[in-house]
Amino acid sequence: MSGDKCIFCNEQIMSKQRIKQFTDWFVINNNKPLAIGHLLVISRKHIRSLAEIDVLMWKSYREALHWAIVYIKKNHHKNPFTFINAPEGQSVFHFHHHLVPNYFGPNEFDEKLRSPSSET
Repeated sequence: MSGDKCIFCNEQIMSKQRIKQFTDWFVINNNKPLAIGHLLVISRKHIRSLAEIDVLMWKSYREALHWAIVYIKKNHHKNPFTFINAPEGQSVFHFHHHLVPNYFGPNEFDEKLRSPSSET
């Protein structure tokens, strides 16, 4: 999917959902959360995988992830599970990093991720 048709590249939509902005990244609440407080860290540039993050984007990526982790700990009193879907498993074909407050035990979380209703 090209950047002009990608929902994460649509500034009009994303500006309404954004809860924090960084140089090369932004954070939103997930529209189809696995749990309350499920956040996405999304690249502003249309990329598909970690391999496409250039040297200049890494610092901002780290800042965005740190902010999201602190936000979840402060607001949900849980450490987050984090994961990145491989490009083939993405429902939105644009790089995004999931952070989910750990309300689950490890087996429950694994089952939730594998359930057909938990696509994002």
